[in-house]
Amino acid sequence: MILAQTPALRGDPSRLAIVQAAAALRSGDLVEAERTLRGRLLQEPGDAGVLERLAGITIDDGRLEEALLLLRQAVATDPTLPRQIGLARLLFAVAGPAAALASIEGIPEPLRSAVELREFEAMLLGMVGQHARQYAWFNDLTEIQPNEAILRIPYGN
Repeated sequence: MILAQTPALRGDPSRLAIVQAAAALRSGDLVEAERTLRGRLLQEPGDAGVLERLAGITIDDGRLEEALLLLRQAVATDPTLPRQIGLARLLFAVAGPAAALASIEGIPEPLRSAVELREFEAMLLGMVGQHARQYAWFNDLTEIQPNEAILRIPYGN
């Protein structure tokens, strides 16, 4: 394939597989995109980027339980903040706010202090009726980002 000859992709088979899968998706070929990524996982089973991209495809295809397994594996392999947040958001969609909160509570510092994660956690705390904790998070967030406080007023009411 022409993509394999691209200098930026040469020597990086995982990135090549992700780019090839994206090209297949753009042409509407979900099966080929998934096949490409699964083929890469046969060679490198713990590739977090490929696992994460495959999880995205399974989400788009409505296979949320499979996506959860893939994202959990990706997070276990490489627990970056975006992956952790993605897993928590998917857990929220599949299993509800309590499951998402449990996932967030397992995230270590300093990742746990990220504003985006704190906002999501505060929203979830309100959904499960933990309003005192929710209020405390919003107060903390207001101190961290005072210029954004007006955006959080609806959450505190």
